[in-house]
Order: sequence, then C-alpha cells, then structure tokens
Amino acid sequence: RTVHDSVDELSPEGEKKYCSSLICGLLDKVDFGSDFEMQLNTFVDCRATFSRLDAVKDRLVILVCSLALRTNAIVKGKHSRRTTSFAKACIAFCHVTIPSVRSELRRLELMLHCAQVALQCQCLPQTDTLLKAAISLFPKVPAHEIHPDSGQKIPSTDRLLEFIKELLSLLVLVPGHPHHGPFYIVTGLFNALPMYAWPEASNARLKVYTE
Repeated sequence: RTVHDSVDELSPEGEKKYCSSLICGLLDKVDFGSDFEMQLNTFVDCRATFSRLDAVKDRLVILVCSLALRTNAIVKGKHSRRTTSFAKACIAFCHVTIPSVRSELRRLELMLHCAQVALQCQCLPQTDTLLKAAISLFPKVPAHEIHPDSGQKIPSTDRLLEFIKELLSLLVLVPGHPHHGPFYIVTGLFNALPMYAWPEASNARLKVYTE
C-alpha cells in the first residue's frame, strides 16, 4: 500500500511501471492453497487497495481467471452448484474490474480472455455478456496507442486484427443465442466493423473480411 500510494497521476511513467512490477510480483505469490474463496477475497481487497495502477488491475484479472480455471480443472469440468457459483464470482470480478483499465485495446483483450475462461467453466450467459461488451467497445478503440516505454504513438491496427482473429475463432464455438438466433454475436461484430475508424492507407479492414 505504501508503494502504491507513493505514485499518482503526475508521477513519471517509469516510476509507475516500477511500482506496478513490485506489486504484481507480490500478487503472484499470494497463495492460500485449496482455499480459493479466501484467495478471491484477497484479490478483491487488492483491487480496492491498488486502484491507481492499470498494470496491477490487469494482473488481478489474469490471476482471477487462473483461479476459475484451477477450479474447473479440479472438478474436471463437472461443476456442482458451489463451484459454479465460485466460477461466476470470478467472472463477475473480472467484468467489474476490466472497465477501469484505461487502454480500450487492452480492455478488449481482457474481455476476450475472460469470455474464453467463462466458456471453459460452462458459464454461457457470462460468455455472451463479455463478448457483447467487447463488440460494443470495438468502435471506440483509437487508431493509435501510446507505447508504454517510448511514449510514441503506434498504430492499433495490428493488435486489433489479432483480437478479431481470436474472437472469430471463439465464435466458431458460440456463434449464436438460444433466443436471438444463430450467428447473433457474429452479426453484431460485422455490424460494428464499419463503425471503427480504419486507417485510409491500410488494408486492415480487407484482411478482416478475407483472412
């Protein structure tokens, strides 16, 4: 907490990165053995304590997803009411935490990662919710992002293309909705694609439709 409170919005990026790496190193060592609920509760407390640093919130999302997957592995995919509730709690933690990450592109990647975890844990409503949230965020991604080390502007297109490819791969498994019909989510994605400000000199949009 002292390390976290030593930085603020005006602190140099290098200092924020160093403090984030220290705190993330601590979070990686948090282990309550088989008491997964205690571990999740600890991560909830950490989210409130380290709310200023995006890299820490990013790591918390990844760690909680790993916690859900560990639960899924222990029960070998055959969830009881208790383990299902725990998996849903993990996904809910991520769903609440991701919007506080500033980078729109990173939020997309985290939402997709959580959707994959939710699907593996058989939390289908949560999978749909995360996928729809990612698609609705897609048009808001800026054409350029700031490199964390150099501070220079770099095009977002390459990372965005990788995101779309991975998303489409997932949609092979969950393309539709029991009430809204087949290809419901796929249709939502293709409706969102023209809303993004594609660079005029880039063939990225063409690659989305052809690859």
